[in-house]
Amino acid sequence: EPGAAEELGKRLDAARQQMGEMRQAAQGKLDGASWTKLDRGIQELIGNLNLAIWEARLAALLAGI
Repeated sequence: EPGAAEELGKRLDAARQQMGEMRQAAQGKLDGASWTKLDRGIQELIGNLNLAIWEARLAALLAGI
C-alpha cells in the first residue's frame, strides 16, 4: 500500500536520524548515566521500528482483504 510505504519510509528516516545522534553521543568514553541513557534510547528505537514493521504488515494484510 503506497500510504503505508510512505509512512514506513518516514519512520525509517527518523530512526536513521536518531541513530546518527546516538552514534555521535557514543563517541569517546561513556559514564554510567550516559551509557544508560544511550541504551534506553536504542531500546526505544528498536521498539518503535518493530512496531512500524508490524503496522506495515497489518496494513498490507488488510489491503489484501
